[in-house]
Amino acid sequence: MSQASVRELACEAQLNLRHLPDYMDSISDRLQSFEADASHHGQRIDFRFAFGDASIDMERLVMRAKAADRDGLARIKDLLATAVQVYA
Repeated sequence: MSQASVRELACEAQLNLRHLPDYMDSISDRLQSFEADASHHGQRIDFRFAFGDASIDMERLVMRAKAADRDGLARIKDLLATAVQVYA
């Protein structure tokens, strides 16, 4: 299978959290506890998991998730949603 034929699944959610920067450290720590590598790019934090990627843009209040398969995408969405629910 060539790389051109591999499709990636993705989703995006707009957050209604005006104080996201206040608890972003806790959210980031929780996501990293699931063996994610985190990198900062201005107001955005990217998380790379073995099963996909996630990002949280604090300026635009947007979360994004992407993975190669449905299970990976569902897992990332669950991790993001749980972290926000616990700390926001």
